[in-house]
Formats: sequence, C-alpha cells, structure tokens
Amino acid sequence: MQSSIRYLATLIALAALALAPSFATADDGPDLYENEVADSTELSADDIDDDQLAGLYIAANNIQEVRAEYAALIQEADESQRMDLRQQANEEMRRVLVDADLDPDLYREIAYLLQQDEDLMQRLNAVVASMR
Repeated sequence: MQSSIRYLATLIALAALALAPSFATADDGPDLYENEVADSTELSADDIDDDQLAGLYIAANNIQEVRAEYAALIQEADESQRMDLRQQANEEMRRVLVDADLDPDLYREIAYLLQQDEDLMQRLNAVVASMR
C-alpha cells in the first residue's frame, strides 16, 4: 500500500515538473518549483474533489506517456528540431490537462498539496483504487 502511494506521488510530481514554467532551468532544481507553488497556492485539500483527483491521476499517466514519446523524438532530433518538439510536447501535455478538466496551475497546486498532505494522498489512493 505504501509503495503504491509513493508511486502515485512520484508519478504526479514528475508530471507536475514537466509542466513547470519554462523560465526555470534544470540548474534551479525542484526547490525553486516547490517554493513558487507554495507561495502561490491558495488551494487547500478541502477544496479538491474526487473528480479532480481522478482527473489528476489520469492526466499524470497520460503526461508521462507524452513525455516518454517526445523524449525519444527529442533525443533523436537535430538541434534545430528540438525546440519545436519541446513546444509540441508542452502543447500535448496541456491538451491532456484540458481533457481532464484541469489547467496547469491547478494541476501543479494539487500535486504540491499531495506531497504536503497525507490525508489528501490517501484520498487519491482511494479514488485510484475505485477506478480499477
């Protein structure tokens, strides 16, 4: 049970980092992203409903698929094509969120709260279990 919760948290955190603002660089590290979200989050765990948690889970899985697909393409592409492929990947990840009735900011805020709130993570785990 704990390993599935950790897996969910990791999956969602990675997907949230994929949607982090483009001005952040790899050298900035995850703390910059987490601090930015923490400073701007007005959402609380009580504001999040089960439909949003289900959408977040589905979106996180789909974003990971998009990342994997485009990572391979970007790795094989020449320098002139990489920027276009990155933009296409970002657009596709945003479409995934729209399909899940989420936007990037809400997605990042929920992902951040999941890392901070064990009860919310347990709710997500229950929602995911009911989807299987």
